[in-house]
Amino acid sequence: MAESSASSTGRTAAHVVRREWRAPLANRAAIVAPPWADLPRLVATNQRWFAEHLLTGGIDWAAWRAETVRDVLAAAIRYTTEIVGDAPAIAPDGPLIVDGHQPELFHAGVWAKNFAIHRLAERCRGTSLHVIVDNDLLKRTAIRVPAGTVQSPQFAWEAFDHLPSPRPWEEARVTDAACFDSFAERIARRMGPWGIEPLATSAWPAALSQRTRGDSLVDALTAARIAVERAWGVANLELPVSRLSGTASFHRFAALLMLRANDVARHYNDVVHEYRQANHIRSRAHPVPDLANDGAWCEVPFRVWRAGDSQRQRPFVHRLANAWELRNERDVIAGWSDSPDDAANAIAALAERGIQLRPRALTLTLFTRLLLADLFVHGLGGAKYDEMTDALSARLFGAPPPPYLTISATAWLPLPDDYPAVAATEIGALKQRLWALAHNPQRLVDVAHPLAVEKASLLAAPRPAERAARRQRYLRLREINAQLAAELTPHREELLQLLRGLEHVRDAQRVLQNREFSWVLFPEAMLRGFYEETFREWSRSV
Repeated sequence: MAESSASSTGRTAAHVVRREWRAPLANRAAIVAPPWADLPRLVATNQRWFAEHLLTGGIDWAAWRAETVRDVLAAAIRYTTEIVGDAPAIAPDGPLIVDGHQPELFHAGVWAKNFAIHRLAERCRGTSLHVIVDNDLLKRTAIRVPAGTVQSPQFAWEAFDHLPSPRPWEEARVTDAACFDSFAERIARRMGPWGIEPLATSAWPAALSQRTRGDSLVDALTAARIAVERAWGVANLELPVSRLSGTASFHRFAALLMLRANDVARHYNDVVHEYRQANHIRSRAHPVPDLANDGAWCEVPFRVWRAGDSQRQRPFVHRLANAWELRNERDVIAGWSDSPDDAANAIAALAERGIQLRPRALTLTLFTRLLLADLFVHGLGGAKYDEMTDALSARLFGAPPPPYLTISATAWLPLPDDYPAVAATEIGALKQRLWALAHNPQRLVDVAHPLAVEKASLLAAPRPAERAARRQRYLRLREINAQLAAELTPHREELLQLLRGLEHVRDAQRVLQNREFSWVLFPEAMLRGFYEETFREWSRSV
């Protein structure tokens, strides 16, 4: 296991700062940045952060943070109790350690964050909260599984439900009860030939129990995950973004951004453009689309839809003489005066009419890091993404948010793997040799070979001035290459056989050593042992 020494502290620049983040390549490896030994000090520093940074806007940020923490923890206690019957105790004066992810059956490296926030909260005498990002789009209700044989492994898919069409996670309901109920049994059959008793077997009863109380897909998958975490001694509070978005603090935050819509859009687009430039991205859709202008209307960084819809829409605002209007892509849905309280109340009232207003990714992390977490824990993707959040906060409010923690891990399924290691350079070298055989075969024969001598002479001679002569020279060079390549056919076949063998091993290893397999496929002892070993090693560095 490896511990990164890279630090995410001390960033105050208002520009996007590009950093390199790489997933651990080795099995049972993990990274933490800043190092684990530095985290209690980082948490304490973050708790003092608002006393040392004067943010703009005439806002009492410390009081607002206290209100946000109170509201969010109350909502998290209610939700966690609904799912598992109780909630872990809150440390009133301790730090709040937060992470978040979509409610999917994610891979083991992502899951490491949930164990980390629990361990860190214990160490700092604080509270840990996992935010369930259920406002993102659910596109697939199946997970990848290993199939085939050790000699020819393949990827296959196993469904836990059937999705009529992509939709926000929070709108997803279990549509095929038979498919959902039989998921663990089918996973066990899939993993049986590989000698693995999967965690799905022990986790899925909690999902089935939750499904009998309600048809929310998010709640059922969350119940399965929490059941395993609780059995392993991990107790985090849980809160979906859909419920976080119903707090008064979030309504105030949304109002703040909407009342500054033009400034927000300008700075938002600037940092996105800088990110693309720094990371050599040409697509206008990545990492996120720009906020648009539609005449007098300015897009704000949220999503909006009516309850039950499968499609999310972009919200826009514009200012009239002394008032504001909010619309989706078709209709005006709210209005308010210049008063921040009036705007927050109008946003809160949307839910009463069945209209969901949810943050986009940058907005969510900005809210969480500025107003909620004493330490926010990212995976690699989120850490890369938050290069933009830091710059956006600095431009909007005068300083970036407090620093965050980055954790990621790699764990392979314990699949039989007797293949030798294959480096990409080996395959590349063979392909280069095959290319040379086709285009420069004289390099693979004796220098005294008549055809090699003739080709060298043609290449060394001045290029003919006449077009016909140049054409004749070109055709003769092609003939020489073809004749030499024909003489080298046995060597070419030998190289092709070697290449096919290496590519087969590479393709097999992509299955057998894949870090993206869901946690439900792993055997309990192996995965639990990996997490415990990781945190023991990190703790020895303290």
